[in-house]
Amino acid sequence: MVSQLKVFREVLRAGSTRRAAVALGISQPAVSQRVKQLETTLGITRFKRSANRIVPLQEAWELLRNVELALTSLDRLEASIIAMKNEEKQRIAIAAPSVFGFVTLPKVVAIITRILLERSVDFG
Repeated sequence: MVSQLKVFREVLRAGSTRRAAVALGISQPAVSQRVKQLETTLGITRFKRSANRIVPLQEAWELLRNVELALTSLDRLEASIIAMKNEEKQRIAIAAPSVFGFVTLPKVVAIITRILLERSVDFG
């Protein structure tokens, strides 16, 4: 259903199933199919269909507000889970040109390691 909601949102943002398909990197028939599946799942129609086009009804725009809130919450949840995983692994990513890899980067890693070790000392 999340995929269907993302497609629904993109159709409204893009203004057509064709442009939504391009933005999402999927085919136009796949966009139409997911919109129809969403309407079937919800048991409500949010688009008027005519001449191979779908036109959003006012109710579609009203639903979009809730869809945006839900998808934003899911994005935040995903980011939080990724952060927890990275915290558990205690990884850090450092982007640097290769020229810094032999001298500067080892010094930076040593400083970061020292700081992390100092923070993990338990004085309790």
